[in-house]
Amino acid sequence: MEVRRIVNSVFASNTYVLSSRGQQGVWVIDPGDSQPLERLYVCGVLLTHTHFDHIYGLPALAALFPHVPIYTSRYGGEALRSPKLNFSFYHEQPIAYNGDGLRTLDDGDKLTVFEGEDICVMATPGHCPSCLTFVAAHHIFTGDSFIPGLAVVTKLPRGNRADARQSLARIQSAIGSRTICPGHGEPTPHSNH
Repeated sequence: MEVRRIVNSVFASNTYVLSSRGQQGVWVIDPGDSQPLERLYVCGVLLTHTHFDHIYGLPALAALFPHVPIYTSRYGGEALRSPKLNFSFYHEQPIAYNGDGLRTLDDGDKLTVFEGEDICVMATPGHCPSCLTFVAAHHIFTGDSFIPGLAVVTKLPRGNRADARQSLARIQSAIGSRTICPGHGEPTPHSNH
């Protein structure tokens, strides 16, 4: 699986585009700036969590690909429908996603993104109740649940420091030789952590 990072214009959040040689389409993790995604064929969207800076590209993406499945946690589904829960209410573009593409993921779920390539789902709340970490063969997509070198932010509404500590321990035990792909900042190759 090939991973391309896009650094977005809002809070320098990261969008990741997953592709696989010889297979059609891409998967998008945390859609931000939509322009780089407009010429792609998107097969699915994965959300590490539903804060505004990680979902603000979703309306444009859903307009381009109205039937694309959007994967999030149960709480994430609630937050996508509520501009106050996803914090878009406090920005200039409130987001309330009510499309039919919403799919709920639970801890331990496995999702086939390309033939022979699966992503395992870990519930990693603490920064936000919607937080999910996606574990692939060579990459781990941690959103804001783990950003190497930074403490997990738990001061936002519905943050939980105890949950964040437990989630961090789970993430660290799953890293192994994988490249860490956080919600902000540079991906960290396995040899650097």
